[in-house]
Amino acid sequence: MRVSAQSECAMSVEEADTDCRTTPPSRVELNLDIILFIMNLLPRPQLLRMMSTSRILREGGIRILLRSHISLNNNTVLPFCEFMLADIPLRPSLLRQLTMKSRGPCTYETFIIADYLGMVLQHSHNLEVLCLFQSEVLFTTCHALVKAVLPLENLQVLDLHDVQWMALNVVANIRSSPRAVYLDFGQYMFLAHRRLRSSSIGGGHTQIFRLKTSRCTPHTQPQHSTVHSVIINEDRKWVSPSENSDMSSLI
Repeated sequence: MRVSAQSECAMSVEEADTDCRTTPPSRVELNLDIILFIMNLLPRPQLLRMMSTSRILREGGIRILLRSHISLNNNTVLPFCEFMLADIPLRPSLLRQLTMKSRGPCTYETFIIADYLGMVLQHSHNLEVLCLFQSEVLFTTCHALVKAVLPLENLQVLDLHDVQWMALNVVANIRSSPRAVYLDFGQYMFLAHRRLRSSSIGGGHTQIFRLKTSRCTPHTQPQHSTVHSVIINEDRKWVSPSENSDMSSLI
């Protein structure tokens, strides 16, 4: 009986050892937060490939991409807006930095672009950086875009190109307190900045206020013909040619 019991025990140990060698080890499941952290560090091509492996990773990758800088043009803006509007308000709320590089003459397509941008920005309450080329055309073409930009409360940087009176009106009435405001007047008269005081922007909390214009335009007075930009810094004082003759100090 004792020999039989020892034999059975030896056989059981041998079978268990065989099972350990033949059974594959169980896969270690990573926490989803760890996976998303790793995805956040990946280069864009690898991130896109990883997003294609599962629905959960795709949604996580979308969140990562929308929190990065988004740069659009006339060809990409409408597909992007349709993608954003497919999941309101989640996707627009993830948007942090947006640049719209619109080009060309004002057409019906311009109105469509401005209208779609307005619908997206209406829900982009966490937007921190907004850059609009042809801002005057976009704001004038579609008032819905103006209504969407004015309430943005978390905007830190506002960069507007081709500025005229409508764009100036938006800057003067925006609800947020942007840290920096950049206005590029293009070929428009440089002295339009007299209508806008830095203290009227965001309750006077703006630290950097930069105005840019062409070095010489038909509307520019001679004493301003070499001025490329003006900055209002933290001490809230205007820097102008009459106050500072060293043009190298102007960016």
